[in-house]
Amino acid sequence: MAAVIGLLDILMCDDCLTNEQYATITQIRKCSTALLRLLNNILDLSKVESGKLVLEETEFDLGRELEGLVDMFSVQCINHNVETVLDLSDDMPRLVQGDSARVVQIFANLISNSIKFTTCKCNCHTA
Repeated sequence: MAAVIGLLDILMCDDCLTNEQYATITQIRKCSTALLRLLNNILDLSKVESGKLVLEETEFDLGRELEGLVDMFSVQCINHNVETVLDLSDDMPRLVQGDSARVVQIFANLISNSIKFTTCKCNCHTA
């Protein structure tokens, strides 16, 4: 999966791409990243069950991570006729301390479930 993402990164550096091609490749990369995250989630579950999951605490930009998630789920939103709005409070700290992979994993599951279980054309607000 990492090789696919790497090749997509190389392809995105091509100056001959049209805007539409670049946008399509960008979306493919986001979906590939989501698939890699899903595979890692499955591996993490086995680590949790065996008591071997280690949290990695670092400083990361929570706002940027959330923006990336909303962007990553944009196709799923379109397919389910759901509009996703990310509303970050001005007083929310952008840089936070924690395990960014686990935080992103939690928010990805919340957003995915919100989209999946919305039954009418609604807005999904992430605040």
